[in-house]
Amino acid sequence: MVSPIGQARPETLDCRFIDTQSDRAPTDTRLASQRWGLSRRPWAPIICRFSGSARQASDMTITVYGIKTCDTCRKARRQLDELGIPYRYHDLREDGLDPQRLDAFLATAGWQTLLNTRSTTWRQLDAADKEPLDAERARELMLANPTLLKRPLLQRTGPASQDTLIVGFDPARYATLA
Repeated sequence: MVSPIGQARPETLDCRFIDTQSDRAPTDTRLASQRWGLSRRPWAPIICRFSGSARQASDMTITVYGIKTCDTCRKARRQLDELGIPYRYHDLREDGLDPQRLDAFLATAGWQTLLNTRSTTWRQLDAADKEPLDAERARELMLANPTLLKRPLLQRTGPASQDTLIVGFDPARYATLA
């Protein structure tokens, strides 16, 4: 069966409506009908929770950092969509990058791995900006120009033993997320 948004419907999916027309808290939900509940209130938001052998939405969160116009980021997003993996997209050009998040990335992967010296942004930098390159200077450059990060950057957070950071697009590693 195909869902209203055109993706294959998992066998163990619990969908509930949030009643947006009343003062009830989001915890007061109604079970969706067998036809995804669209016959009652098609405008109401739906909360979907995967159960059974499928992923638990509360167990892990996947965020993909990239640029909308990047072909590799598009490939990564397309594969996640095909695998049915829910994720949040963070556009580095529009949303920027906060120092705490960059520090976490640097602690996990290192600045040599994260700094994209093949990017157009890197080539457009002055030679003086590139010359004395060390960890601190690389951090400053990446904060000033978030597009210097290698893309896409996939971060999976969940239980402490399952935190993952994938730098670049690797179809085999993305498939293991399913």
